[in-house]
Amino acid sequence: MAADMPVSVIAIAGITGKLGQLTAETILSTSDCRVQGFCRDKSKVAPALRDNSRVTIVEGQSSDPEAARKAVRGSQVVICMYLGPDDLMLNGQKVLIDACVEEKVPRYVAADYTLDYRKLEYGDIPSKDIMKDIVVYLEDKPVKGVHIITGCLIEVFWHYLGMWDANEYELSYWATGDEKWDFSTYANTAQYVTAAALDPTATGVMKFCGDRMSANGLAKLIEQRYGEAPKMKHLGSLDDLRKRIDDCRGGEIDWSVMPFFYTYYIVNGQSLMGDDDDARYPQVEPVTAKMFLEQNDVRGNPLMTRDYLTGEASKR
Repeated sequence: MAADMPVSVIAIAGITGKLGQLTAETILSTSDCRVQGFCRDKSKVAPALRDNSRVTIVEGQSSDPEAARKAVRGSQVVICMYLGPDDLMLNGQKVLIDACVEEKVPRYVAADYTLDYRKLEYGDIPSKDIMKDIVVYLEDKPVKGVHIITGCLIEVFWHYLGMWDANEYELSYWATGDEKWDFSTYANTAQYVTAAALDPTATGVMKFCGDRMSANGLAKLIEQRYGEAPKMKHLGSLDDLRKRIDDCRGGEIDWSVMPFFYTYYIVNGQSLMGDDDDARYPQVEPVTAKMFLEQNDVRGNPLMTRDYLTGEASKR
């Protein structure tokens, strides 16, 4: 199957996740393509998707080669939206890639959607090592890899990274607070992933960024939004944060401590993407931090408290 042929069928592995469902919805609303979803339990797919005449759901385990082949068969591009344990992210993706090879699917969008892990050394952020492994695994395959860099999902900044406490109306930061972050939103990421999937010439690394903003810059936007400056909590210097992650390396590195790793390699500038590819798809409007704050009430949102964050981290 030629890599540059028009796209009419898009397979999404991990369609029950937030980003997977958003991407499926975006594909259906912006194109005439059919969507083939792959998941363990189709009852977890939103009814609006599950009942759509242009959506087919294939149930199966990520480790099942036959189920994976059935899910990707007839598609022109496979989008992986897996998020979970190392075995899923590594071996689950390898099963999908092998299925793409067997079914002659020309392109595979890897489960990235994160900071620029290419600039990291192995072991810097352990969960990103697998992304490097998938890049290598794709190198000698006839299927072309697509690797989408989005920076930090801004919802993750507020929620999982724990930088905002709605109860205290308080913004936390490491180092000086002037260090820039690359930000994208879930919905904007889904739009760019869709645009790349629909573009048969899109291969290799693609970088999309809604905004570049520091903690101090966010504080000013919050003050503009609500008419009151947030309290600012200094968590420590960059060296303090480095010591924190070095101490973590001596024990089990799980999702509860991973925010320190993410934050360090963003704040030190190592994983920033540099120039982006936003202009390649002018039909997609980048969502800025100001736009996000206008669309979301971070002051009164119960999902933006540290109590919630602590609970969520333990479940991941």
